[in-house]
Amino acid sequence: MFFEPPIFLIELSNNVNIVDVCPLAEPVLGFEPKNKELADRLGLTRWYKTNTIPPLNDNRIIKIEMDTMGGISPVYVSNREKINNLSDLSPNDPLWVASKLWNIYNFGQIVLIDPGKALIYGPGIIDMDVDGSPSWDFMYYSVSPTPIIAIVDSGINDNRDLNVLWNLSWNTIVNLGGQSNVIDTCNHGTHVAGIAAGRFNNNYGTIGIFPDAYIMPIKVLDGCSGNQTDCAEGVIWAADHNADVVNMSLQYGFSPISFFVSAVEYAKQAGTVCVAASGNFAQPNPSVPANIPNVIGV
Repeated sequence: MFFEPPIFLIELSNNVNIVDVCPLAEPVLGFEPKNKELADRLGLTRWYKTNTIPPLNDNRIIKIEMDTMGGISPVYVSNREKINNLSDLSPNDPLWVASKLWNIYNFGQIVLIDPGKALIYGPGIIDMDVDGSPSWDFMYYSVSPTPIIAIVDSGINDNRDLNVLWNLSWNTIVNLGGQSNVIDTCNHGTHVAGIAAGRFNNNYGTIGIFPDAYIMPIKVLDGCSGNQTDCAEGVIWAADHNADVVNMSLQYGFSPISFFVSAVEYAKQAGTVCVAASGNFAQPNPSVPANIPNVIGV
């Protein structure tokens, strides 16, 4: 069984050199935040991380926390009666044609997920969907400019069903951008991106809730797992690069670290909306990051 060493987070007092306190620690942020003044005010630039136990009785340290591991929140393909203009086209995307997009249009269908394994779901509950297709006309003709959705996840693979902004990609684990650094080895972020913004009527794959929206790929997971620190850093990157929405289909237990809470506040003040999966266990308490203030839990 693979052992993941603990990550200790240290918040330093102002004007203290981390080398004097914990020489092996490094800044949590791997890039210079765009709004340095806001980042300083929220304390984001005072946080450091280390795998070694920091000094416990040093008055130069404001707070010590331990990061928690987490990872993907399983996603399920799901899509409403077609109306007006675009939705009257009866799109040719295969998953729509096969009536598998029950999240957009649920008419009580039975869905065969994997013919080889005879995995059958259904019958569905009629109208138990997100009213996806009636919103397509509004979004296509009323929303300008085209929004940017940051998929903070396991990365994104090149896919002709997605409108990806590779020049804005970022990997918070290695602190590098570029398409080669956000390859999705878990196939989760790519799946999430298709649900959010799969292209419309291109005879391929699926259709998104907001078809053809721009995707900003931010890789915060190593494989299918990761920590809160890397995810929070991804939120800041997204806000700094003008993402309209941050999507986090992830779960990290139930106790958010302070750095994550401040990162979401940073995004809020930048005008970026943060959305997260509330969890998959049919319980009343949402998990991190859905339970962080100013995050919309779904």
